[in-house]
Amino acid sequence: MTGIYQTILIHTLWWLSMTCSAQVSRTFVVHSEQNALHHLNTHLSIYEDTSRQLSFKQITQPHYQSLFKPYNTQLASPLKPQYVYWGKLTLLNKATQQNHWVLQAPGHNSSVEVYIPHDNGAVQIKKAGQFVAANNKDINEATYSLISLHLPYNQPQTVYIRIATLYKEVPTFDLKLYHPASVSNYREWKRFTQGLFQGFFWILILYNLLLFFTTRNAPYGYYSLYLFFIALYSLYFQGFVREHLLGYYTHYNSIIWLLSVNGTSIAYYLFLRSFLHTPRLIPATDVWIRYYIVIRLGALFIELTIYYGLQNADLTNLVTLIMAGIDVLFSLTVLTILYRTKDKAARYFIGGGLFLYTTVILLVFTHGHSKLLYAIIYQVGTTLEILVFSLGLGYKTRKTEQEKQEAQQALIDQLHEKDELQRQHAEELESKVLARTNEVRQQQEELLQQTEHLIEANLVIEEKNNKISESINAASNIQAAILPRIERIKKSIPELFIFFRPLDIVSGDFYWFGTYQDNLQGGNVQSHSKKIVLAAVDCTGHGIPGAFMSILGDAYLNHLVNIEKITAPDVILNRLHQGIRHTLKQGITLNRNGMDVSLVVIDPERKTLDFAGAKNSLLYVQNGILTEVKGDKQSVGGEQREKNRIFSSHTIDIQSSTMIYLYSDGYQDQFGGANDKKFMKKHFRKLLFSIHQKPAEEQRDHLETTLNNWMGKGGQIDDILVLGARLEF
Repeated sequence: MTGIYQTILIHTLWWLSMTCSAQVSRTFVVHSEQNALHHLNTHLSIYEDTSRQLSFKQITQPHYQSLFKPYNTQLASPLKPQYVYWGKLTLLNKATQQNHWVLQAPGHNSSVEVYIPHDNGAVQIKKAGQFVAANNKDINEATYSLISLHLPYNQPQTVYIRIATLYKEVPTFDLKLYHPASVSNYREWKRFTQGLFQGFFWILILYNLLLFFTTRNAPYGYYSLYLFFIALYSLYFQGFVREHLLGYYTHYNSIIWLLSVNGTSIAYYLFLRSFLHTPRLIPATDVWIRYYIVIRLGALFIELTIYYGLQNADLTNLVTLIMAGIDVLFSLTVLTILYRTKDKAARYFIGGGLFLYTTVILLVFTHGHSKLLYAIIYQVGTTLEILVFSLGLGYKTRKTEQEKQEAQQALIDQLHEKDELQRQHAEELESKVLARTNEVRQQQEELLQQTEHLIEANLVIEEKNNKISESINAASNIQAAILPRIERIKKSIPELFIFFRPLDIVSGDFYWFGTYQDNLQGGNVQSHSKKIVLAAVDCTGHGIPGAFMSILGDAYLNHLVNIEKITAPDVILNRLHQGIRHTLKQGITLNRNGMDVSLVVIDPERKTLDFAGAKNSLLYVQNGILTEVKGDKQSVGGEQREKNRIFSSHTIDIQSSTMIYLYSDGYQDQFGGANDKKFMKKHFRKLLFSIHQKPAEEQRDHLETTLNNWMGKGGQIDDILVLGARLEF
């Protein structure tokens, strides 16, 4: 019996102490007409547990109860992350029809326990907080720490809140009380808006992934990656990752946060580079974009190290905030540079960026308001940005398709013109076949053979004009057929090499070869003066535009040398310039396409070489001395401001062995090396001089090996043509 009395006495004293303590503290009154109560902290008392070991039973002892201080007084000295804090709050429900309420406790980087003592001595424990597993939470909500409370009418109810933070996060008490309907409405709206947002984004992600795997077009892949990280960040911010995906692995939630923030920035710039081809559009800025992508990867590693290694959440937030500020400044700088390019596709990207940064400004002004409003603004802003990006992708696709179709049709038209020109040449040659020598008949056979190849190639292109890529490959075959065979050139110049590497499938660089034999009669003696014409030509542009110009240049050179029998290099360039200007109607249109040419006419009998150049030079090595003969400063074709464009001729004595080099600017302009700089003209001349004594094929191999080593993993930027010949007659 004594034991029973002691038990009753202890419970009675405990209840009296709880009741007295509740009466001493200021009671917060709950009214039915209020759905959200935000000033609970003014009625809160807290105790600082420096040992982190006190239990609820201990904290309710009179000694510790006397140590509780009003929360506003405690704020004079900031709370410390290494301690545990107990909060005590008494609520008095004056709502006759509403007994159920929801308490919002702080929960960032924390573990929250709410103790609810009852009159019978029982204590109800409910948990919340970021580092509490989903199955242990009273309400599985990640954006807020929510605890359901039953508050009987007109009866004081004291609750104790225990807060322990991790990763050096400073504890805070920001207590609010909500009507359950308000919480339910918030969660329903959150699920509704997030469902719309995620549904829209995942449709776009899957659609663009399908396009990427079917077309192998890189922008679609990077675009899908960018969309994925935006969707992942929204899932994290709205708490769905923490509530469902990683609800039982709470310490790994921040990995998703840091990965999505940095991943979004990295994917953004990868998509930018691929979508707008920034290595060509803004090459100088593109270098800094690549550096920034590496910096962002490093920032992700640093933030993870600070958060999990140093276990410092505040420092991690500071680094993330600094990187976000740098990201905004860098992105605005890039968008400004893109705006100056006046590229139409870039305008779509800039438009999307304006939506994004308008959203950022709105988020700054709405900071501290409802997380649902914050999320809706973010989702609407990013959705508008993505819609503009999608329109830009569609525009880019349509433009590319249109350019391919136009290029295909233009190539077909050029090939028809070429076919007609070759047919006319064949007829002229046939009309003179009886009066010409065996050499002329051999040229006629070669022209007829070229005509047959062109007709066959034309038929192939006409049959497959709906397959753009195959048409371009066919064009490459045609261009290869037009170029003279090296074996034929070597019959006239045995020691010769040609290093030819187009940038694209078809090339704007080409080389040309022809021979002409005069029948000179003097007295009773008939002599044959054979001349060799050799040219290296660099047309404006590369790829399809350059290929068109190369076809036109080849046709004119054939006509001037083989039909009109012109062998003076300056006259050839003058006539070629007039022909290009006339054909492209450059006097009355805005067309400015032209050619840079180095052309030599070799006379083996007289042992002389005549050279004429349009912007391009001739390099030759004779008696161990490297000499450059510069061409004229104007191009063949293109804009002409002077009344008449006249090219000059230079004559070189080749009595002794002479190594000559004709070339375009592709080799010396190629980027590479340790500092990603141009090869440069000076370096190129030294290279040629160092190998000029080697056999021709070894020189070609050496040029190729040197270029490959110089480029490394970098891409080729222009067509490359180097032609070398050793003249020994």
